[in-house]
Amino acid sequence: MDCRKALSWLALAFLTAAAGCQTVPLGNDPNHTAQPPNPPTNAPPPAPVVPPPGVPIAKEAEKPKRSPNPATCVAAGQFLEREATLSTKATPLEKQQELDKARRAYQQALSRDPKYMPAYNALAHLYVEIGDFERAMATYQKGLQKNPKETALWHDLGMFHARKKEWDAAVTCLSKAVELDPENRQYTNALGFCLARAGRYRESLSLFSKSSGQAVAYYNVGRMLHHNNQDELSRQYLRQALALSPNFPEAQQMLASLNGGPGNGLVTVGFQTMEPR
Repeated sequence: MDCRKALSWLALAFLTAAAGCQTVPLGNDPNHTAQPPNPPTNAPPPAPVVPPPGVPIAKEAEKPKRSPNPATCVAAGQFLEREATLSTKATPLEKQQELDKARRAYQQALSRDPKYMPAYNALAHLYVEIGDFERAMATYQKGLQKNPKETALWHDLGMFHARKKEWDAAVTCLSKAVELDPENRQYTNALGFCLARAGRYRESLSLFSKSSGQAVAYYNVGRMLHHNNQDELSRQYLRQALALSPNFPEAQQMLASLNGGPGNGLVTVGFQTMEPR
């Protein structure tokens, strides 16, 4: 018998017992105590409770409002930031105003919780996007002072340095992110590319080999060698990538371009790996 059946039987037993109580006429029951008659159905409703004189009555609009939590503030700021960035109709002044609202939303989140890491990340990212690098750096550093093990902040600070072509500083920050989260492919790839851009090709090759395989490792380092204006060494790495994986179209196209052949041309390299096919 499940809970619903048990409750049904219990309700039925209660009703039966209640009905059985009425089998003795009220006037013949020596233990019965007379009850007052039910009030008429048209009786007026009870009067409302009025506070004593001198006690103020709080209006709904005057009641204190709940402050939004940090996550809500950050979500609102990110929405405003996206709207300002993606809008094709807003004027430059309107975009600036929306970005300023986003900044205040992130700062409001931090006023609610000074240890809320996503707010530091979002605020620093906004400063980077508007070119206020000094405040971006200060925000990253303040966040890491609050939580030195926040991997996302270490990664983003590393990418901030990479954007400014400060490769050694980028390697230091990204190495910390990988140390804290060694299985994160995004962090590992970013560190591998920065190592190569810093001229530390052997370290970059070793890291990429562990995370993506040797063919991809040689290809990725070859790409960075080209960006470092070392095209001859770049060709060697690309040839090695093709020796390990002959059907690797990206390596084929880049090598052809470096050799002056009919490749698809050299494009700006982002921090992502290419899988051989």
